[in-house]
Amino acid sequence: VVAYGRTAWMAEKLRTERRFWYPMFTDFRGRTYPRSGFVSPQGNDLSKGLLLFADGAPIKDEKAANWLRIHLANCFGIDKVTFAERLKWTAENERRILSVGSDPLEDRWWTEADQPWCFLAAAIDYWRFHQDGFGYVSRVPVAMDGSNNGLQLYSLLTGSADLARRTNVLPSACPQDIYAEVAAATTRRLSGVSEEVGDVGVGVGFLLGEIFGGALPRSVVKRSVMTLPYGVTQYASGRYVVESIKEASEKSGKRLPNGIDQYAVLSAVADAVWAEIRCGVGPALECMDWIRNLARTLTAAGKPLRWVTPSGFLVEQRYEKFAWKRITTVLGFKSRVKTEMRNKQPTGEPSSRAAANGAPPNFVHSLDAAIMSGTVNRRRAVGIRQFAAVHDSFAVPAADAAFLAQSIRESVVDVFRKPP
Repeated sequence: VVAYGRTAWMAEKLRTERRFWYPMFTDFRGRTYPRSGFVSPQGNDLSKGLLLFADGAPIKDEKAANWLRIHLANCFGIDKVTFAERLKWTAENERRILSVGSDPLEDRWWTEADQPWCFLAAAIDYWRFHQDGFGYVSRVPVAMDGSNNGLQLYSLLTGSADLARRTNVLPSACPQDIYAEVAAATTRRLSGVSEEVGDVGVGVGFLLGEIFGGALPRSVVKRSVMTLPYGVTQYASGRYVVESIKEASEKSGKRLPNGIDQYAVLSAVADAVWAEIRCGVGPALECMDWIRNLARTLTAAGKPLRWVTPSGFLVEQRYEKFAWKRITTVLGFKSRVKTEMRNKQPTGEPSSRAAANGAPPNFVHSLDAAIMSGTVNRRRAVGIRQFAAVHDSFAVPAADAAFLAQSIRESVVDVFRKPP
């Protein structure tokens, strides 16, 4: 609620400004972030839904109009099917979309979308296009992004055809969904556990049958799979799984039966998720281990890990240990409590652990930053000045979306033309 209030407050201050600019910050890996907060192209759904390109671009043909229609389907949550199916969904729901666009306070169907505010912005834009016809200047950012971008990059680094297929690097008749694949595989594994005698068997069977309706949903495994390329631990993965189960339990109004060892049940599910993730992304894990070992070796030699990305950006990873200082504080003038506080001054001694843990995500982030650089340069070379980005998600007006889709792929090819 607080975040929405702040976003609305900032939007109100900016509403009379036809054009404003974002100061951008580039971190040591080449990733860029807007310095300002609240209303930002890297903000929440409301923040992104409020932003329009200052100039926009005219929709001159059906090809450009279709990109706006695909964007509508994506925002509503119809994004795991082919483009043809997304266009079909938009056509079947066009009357309702136009109703929302003409009077969103009267027709609140948009509130059911996955990204309600972005969908609302697109619906209003589509209604205006429907009113004006070809030549209408559309200013809504039409976005496209990677499907589990970290694993996509690892599939290219390792040359794993299986991982490339599962993350949509290779072409397929329908978009692949690695989260759904892991969820289905985990369901099969847990089905065997549910047949066991005892608390774990009963509890797992109850979770699958009563709370999840027979199958583990992709939402339970998504965060664990998504964060794996960035060094998620088994403990953190388990925490994500347990949080998702608790949310689903509250939503369904059903809880594990009393008397069952809930910790054992939740641990069994978390362990099954972790096991299936590791089975499915073996090449990525091997590559991450290689990068970690490289960082350890260099740290032991007293050197930082340094590399130049395919875009020419110099990255230097340097982690140092921090000193710890123990201080004594007094509470209530009676008891004395010892508290440890981190001394913010580095010791100058390299941290092997931090270097090893940071190296895989930093390397992958530097590669997606290089892809963004190539994409930006390509669209700039042909005069496309309007662009928004959230790391692996890029957006342009609908009229320029076809060029963006092509330039992203060309930029990926450039980055991996030689082994990074």
